[in-house]
Amino acid sequence: GITDYFLAYCENIQEFHMIIFNRWGQQIFESNDITVGWHGTFMGEDCQQGIYVYKVDYKLYDYTELQMHTKIGKVTLIR
Repeated sequence: GITDYFLAYCENIQEFHMIIFNRWGQQIFESNDITVGWHGTFMGEDCQQGIYVYKVDYKLYDYTELQMHTKIGKVTLIR
């Protein structure tokens, strides 16, 4: 009940895209909406506990230029 979903947060985002992959590289989540997070499910079923890889691409203004940024990391799913 404390952390029920994995969610990105940033202000002044112009474009956003997040993908989450399982350990076999299968895409299990995708969103273009920064307010929509991953609830630890895939195709309506709970995912197994474990480590999942995320990739977030986003654009925001760095001073006066719109810049593309990418963040790749891991999220641990605990049930």
